[in-house]
Amino acid sequence: MGPGGVGKSVLVTMMHTQARQHGYLASSKFDSNQKRPYNGLLRCLSSILRQLLTEPESVIRDFYTDLKEQLGPQFCNVWLMVDRVPELKPIFNGEEPDMPQDDMLGGNSESRFHALQPQR
Repeated sequence: MGPGGVGKSVLVTMMHTQARQHGYLASSKFDSNQKRPYNGLLRCLSSILRQLLTEPESVIRDFYTDLKEQLGPQFCNVWLMVDRVPELKPIFNGEEPDMPQDDMLGGNSESRFHALQPQR
C-alpha cells in the first residue's frame, strides 16, 4: 500500500526474479472497483499454478495427489473454481471430480463457490 509511483511494482518484479529460484511467488494488484470478491486471491492462485505448470509432469502429478489428500472430501469443491482459475483444468488432467448429486444450492457454480467461504 502506498501512493502511486514510489516503486512498489518494481520491487515486486525484482522479488519475483529472486524468489523463482527458490520456489513460487505470486502477486496481484487490488482493484477496489472490481465487482468479483476474492479476485486478487484468485489471480494469485492462477499465477502460482502457471508457474507449477512449467514443472515436469511428475511434479504436477505430485501436486495433484497432495492436494487431493490434504483436502479429503472437500477436494471435489476445487472444481468449482475452474471457471475462475482456468489453470486448474490441466492439473486435473481431464479427470473431473465427482460433485455431490444432492447439491442444495442448485446448479449455479458461483453460488456453490461462495458457499465454500468461511462465515463470520
